Amino acid sequence: MKFISIFQLLDAISRRIDLPGNWDSLIAIPETDPSLSFFKGERLQALVSSNYSAERSLALNFFVRAYRQSVAARGLDMVLVNHAEICPAWYDIKDTGAPKKNPEAASIVEPILVHLANSFDYLLDFHRRNGFDHRDPRAPKRYAQPEDAKRLDEIGFFYEDLQIFFKAIDIDDPFEEPVEGSIAVADASIFQSLGKTIYRLPGQTGRKHPLYELINQAKASAADPLDYKEVWLKLIEIALSDKPPLPMMYYEEGKGIKYIAGDGVKHYTKGALRQYFSRLAKKC
Repeated sequence: MKFISIFQLLDAISRRIDLPGNWDSLIAIPETDPSLSFFKGERLQALVSSNYSAERSLALNFFVRAYRQSVAARGLDMVLVNHAEICPAWYDIKDTGAPKKNPEAASIVEPILVHLANSFDYLLDFHRRNGFDHRDPRAPKRYAQPEDAKRLDEIGFFYEDLQIFFKAIDIDDPFEEPVEGSIAVADASIFQSLGKTIYRLPGQTGRKHPLYELINQAKASAADPLDYKEVWLKLIEIALSDKPPLPMMYYEEGKGIKYIAGDGVKHYTKGALRQYFSRLAKKC
């Protein structure tokens, strides 16, 4: 039987969340740098504009992830609370690494989900008052603290039990490919989107690596974006921060960066990044 952690469940749900119709007005980040007119010369203006465009893209991705995670957490919390009487048995792998029943697990998970569910509203309010700087350290944390994130990775259910649970309460299984035309009737419209997000690299027919956007973010801030060692250090910085973005979870010394993949939780290593840079170099 396959163990599914709450972290994996949240990630699967968040991938099916559609943005609201008023998203552009909700996240009103200017398309161009308001200070651009202060810079003299076309080349300097082009550089400033390019940097602003990259930062704006990162900020938009940040808020998209925050929104989807918040909605997923709210929906999952409502489902688990409203259907507690038929909820599958909770398991915990904290002590032994093997799933063991833990009747206290629900009380551990619920406050973390509530925090995540409310985080986007707090985050949006802060940035509306202070400007949409996604790196502002004063902003409310939209992610679980590292210790809470680790608990969400240790607590969960057996997938077979979850399948029975999903059918019993008549909601779509977030781990299954959605059927076109099917209707999800989940509490709080958990599974809003019938389509799955497919991440693709330029020129590739496969999916993007789950950490693709974060690797690009690390490259943008690295001293030498072409040096995988410098980029790796920036990736570790992100993983060790108090709010590492999903699907990144946290950094484990000697193992690498733990992250959520479509087929489970994995570690991304320095060697994997070196191979990725090597493939990029061959394409140039």
